Amino acid sequence: MNTNTDNPKNNAPRYLLVEFRQVEQAQTTSDEDVLVVSSRLISQNRSAYQELAK
Repeated sequence: MNTNTDNPKNNAPRYLLVEFRQVEQAQTTSDEDVLVVSSRLISQNRSAYQELAK
């Protein structure tokens, strides 16, 4: 069995072309999303934060 990806007989896709604008949009996270995650982490780790604040 040949698993070489450079083999021209292998039909597996190797590249994906997308517009740069789409990549930028996918990489940005809204402020609301960040705040939701932040609030959840704060509530999950509240006792640790309180201990560190002492």
